[in-house]
Amino acid sequence: MTLIGEVCPRCRKCCTSDSFIASNGPMVCRTCAAQLKAASEVARQCPVDGKEMEKQAFEFVLIDKCPSCGGVWLDGGELKLIRETIKNIASSTGFLLGWLMG
Repeated sequence: MTLIGEVCPRCRKCCTSDSFIASNGPMVCRTCAAQLKAASEVARQCPVDGKEMEKQAFEFVLIDKCPSCGGVWLDGGELKLIRETIKNIASSTGFLLGWLMG
């Protein structure tokens, strides 16, 4: 089931990607789902300078970013998800531009 074209009940924005069922039940967009996941995870320490890292949602991927050194750390499989998302966006945009310019 998706929310594409519908409004996310959490952020009130129109959904342009697949939905996610949050642990508390309601369907939310992927970005909101990542933010909800961030709230439930324990903060990690930066491997470079030992400072506590911040959780940030990039699209639907949750990344750890050090506010001190600026380092960004990904969990296993997250880089692949980011690449696939960018590829899908580029593919959709290219198709749309080709159709419009057609």
